[in-house]
Amino acid sequence: MTSALRERLRSIGDDETHEGWLWTAVTAVLLLNLADAVFTLWWVHTGVATEANALLSDLAEGNAVAFTLVKTALVSLGLLLLWRQRRRRLAAFGIGVSFVAYNGLFVYHLGIAAMAAGHAFA
Repeated sequence: MTSALRERLRSIGDDETHEGWLWTAVTAVLLLNLADAVFTLWWVHTGVATEANALLSDLAEGNAVAFTLVKTALVSLGLLLLWRQRRRRLAAFGIGVSFVAYNGLFVYHLGIAAMAAGHAFA
């Protein structure tokens, strides 16, 4: 590997200035988690689905604000732990996996929304 390429790869992973891919992934996961909470509440209250997380299912059905706060707090604390250890490969990998997982979950929610819209207009 050339030294220029090595330096470029090092700068991509440098998140001291909050401009690297890890910071972007963490920010995206926080936003996608909020979107997941909104979609989940929508599906639960319209009867389309139930909350899969046994710890949060009662909150999702009974108290939307508490559900959103608890869900956001849990994911934020997990991301904070990973962020503080971001120099370790496993933590960076965990951030990447959570980013991919939340993107997949968002696409899943969009698919359910498209199906629901298709049934509404059929």
